[in-house]
Amino acid sequence: MRGAALVALAAALGNMLQGWDNATIAGSLLYIKRDFGLHGQPALQGLLVATSLIGATLITTFSGPLSDRVGRRPMLVASSLLYTLAGLLMLWSPTVGVLLLARLVDGFAVGLAVTLVPVYISETAPPEVRGLLSTLPQLTGSTGMFLSYCMVFAMTLAPSPNWRVMMGVLVLPSLVYVAVTVFFLPESPRWLVSKGRMKEARVVLRMLRGREDVDGEMALLAEGLGAGGETAIEEYIVGPAPEDDGGDQHALHGHVAAGQLARQHRRAVADGQHARPPAGPRSRAPRRPSRHEARRRRQRQHAFHQLWQHAQRPRRHGLGRGERRAQR
Repeated sequence: MRGAALVALAAALGNMLQGWDNATIAGSLLYIKRDFGLHGQPALQGLLVATSLIGATLITTFSGPLSDRVGRRPMLVASSLLYTLAGLLMLWSPTVGVLLLARLVDGFAVGLAVTLVPVYISETAPPEVRGLLSTLPQLTGSTGMFLSYCMVFAMTLAPSPNWRVMMGVLVLPSLVYVAVTVFFLPESPRWLVSKGRMKEARVVLRMLRGREDVDGEMALLAEGLGAGGETAIEEYIVGPAPEDDGGDQHALHGHVAAGQLARQHRRAVADGQHARPPAGPRSRAPRRPSRHEARRRRQRQHAFHQLWQHAQRPRRHGLGRGERRAQR
C-alpha cells in the first residue's frame, strides 16, 4: 500500500510540471513582449502561449498506442527528458523562433504526462485506494501552478525581472522528475502481464503491495487481459519453486491455485452446462454457449486438471515451511 502511494505521488510530478508551466508563461509573457518587441503582434503572443497546447494535442493522438507497445515507464521517462530539454531551450531562447520550439517541446512533455500518469497510477494502485490515488494528478497540477505563481511574483519584485530565468527554472524540478522516473518508478504490472512477462509483473506487484502473496491479483490481471494466448492459467498463478525452498512452496501454491480454480470450474459448470430452465409455460432452453465461452471453459477445465495433478505430486524435499514452523 505504502509503496503504491509513493509510486503514484512520484509519477504525478509530471502533472505538477504541467501546472508549473501553465503559470510560468502567464507571468512571463509581459516581459517577453517587451524584450522581443511584440506589442503590436497579438497573434504571435497568442501563438507563444498556444504552442504548448498544440504540441500536447499532437502527441496525445499516438501516445496511447505507443505506450501499449513500449510500456508506460519508458514514456514517462521520455516526458521527463522532454521537460528538461524544454526548460534548457527556454533558458537560452535567443530568438522568438527558439522560444516557439521550446514551447512545442514542452507541449510534447505535457501531453505525455497528462495522458499517461493517470493510466499509470490506475494500473499500479491497489483497488481499495485506486480512486483516492487517481486524484493525485489534479492535486499536483494545482500545486505546481500555485508554486509557480508564487515564484513569478517574487521574481517580479526584482529591479529587472528576467523572463528566461522564470521559464528556465523548470529545469530544476524536471531533473528531479528524470531521476524519479529512471531510478524509482517500476513498469506497470498490468502492462507486463499483457505482454506475457509474468515473472516481472509478480516482482513489481510484490514491491508495490509490500507482501509476497500476490497470486490472486496476478490471476485477476491475467484473466481480465486474456494474457498469454494459449498459455495455461497455471503458468501465471503458480510461480517456479525457488531453489532453496525445495519445491514445497511450489506445492503449496499448487494447492491454493487448485482450490481457486476448482471453485471457478464449479461456478462455470453451474452457470453453463448444468443450467436448468425455469419452470412454467414460458420456459426456454438454456442458451448455447458461444464458441469463445466454450473455449474458455475448456481452458479452465484443462488448467484445473493440470493444477490438480501438480498439487498431488509428492514433495521430494521434506517438510514444507509451514510444517517446520509448526514443529517449533
